[in-house]
Amino acid sequence: MSARNVKRRDFLVAAAAFAALPAHSQPRAKLRRIAVVTFRDRESFRPLVDSLLAGLHEHGYVEGKSIDLDVRYGSGVQGEMPKLLREALAAKPDVVVVGGIVNAKLAKQATTTVPIVVYVMSDPVEAGVVASFARPGGNLTGLDDLADETTLKRLEFAAAAVPKTRALLLFLDPAFPATKRVEARLQDASRALRVRIEPVYVSDRAAVETALAALDKSRNEVLVAGPTSLLVQNAKLLIDGALARGVPVVHFWTGTAEQGALLSHGVNIHQNLRRIGFYVDRILKGVRAGDLPVEQPSKYELILNLKTAKRLGIIVPQAFLARVDQVVE
Repeated sequence: MSARNVKRRDFLVAAAAFAALPAHSQPRAKLRRIAVVTFRDRESFRPLVDSLLAGLHEHGYVEGKSIDLDVRYGSGVQGEMPKLLREALAAKPDVVVVGGIVNAKLAKQATTTVPIVVYVMSDPVEAGVVASFARPGGNLTGLDDLADETTLKRLEFAAAAVPKTRALLLFLDPAFPATKRVEARLQDASRALRVRIEPVYVSDRAAVETALAALDKSRNEVLVAGPTSLLVQNAKLLIDGALARGVPVVHFWTGTAEQGALLSHGVNIHQNLRRIGFYVDRILKGVRAGDLPVEQPSKYELILNLKTAKRLGIIVPQAFLARVDQVVE
């Protein structure tokens, strides 16, 4: 047998022996760790995690093979976020994913080095978490939701969908960074709407319950949820409580029309989470978070729940129906 054939045989024998080794003894590529931190509970937030995984899969990442997704859930208490962030950062993630401008600020306070991607936030420049939309700088980027513009739009939709409206009750969280800007913008627009805009300030679940108890169907009110995570976490309480008192709700969060809100209008949050896959991919390939522009949504969804309209005796004008993207019947 020639020396060449012996070498080839030895190579094949060695390769076969390596393949036969137990999986744990073979070298594996390091998994890139992605920390997702939310104060929300597992049941309500898990569908959003699935959307993020779908977005990562579009860029070739598979959980357990190329990435390790470390999801830190809270129990619905915003005050848990600093602790959850500390725990997530202690595990040395490659990227941290959070949602909301309040949590973006907390994440920035927790680390100035680990890249942070925010799947929805309001007024990040004014809040001081990025230098500009085009060049965020620092270690944070993500998706903006244009809170003041969209809140105004929801008030317009509320007045158009319920022609008998006399008072638009705008539930606002005074601790939310965009609240003052939203209020100022709405005061400028109130005359054109030809309805009263009445701010209602709520800072926790108990305040939401108290405000709901004061609703009055006879005043032809419509409740509009202002942009705050408080009204996402308590969306079911808000919708059920208002419906029990005959008052329609206009919300901004994905899925709230299906829960019984008369209207929901906003970005599709599941699409946002899928888009985060792009940001994570770019960062894992070496791009600095601060060099990735903050994106603003190009499309919003307007969804009408006709069952709720019928239950409340609301006759939605045909002209408004033509503007709706989706109808829940």
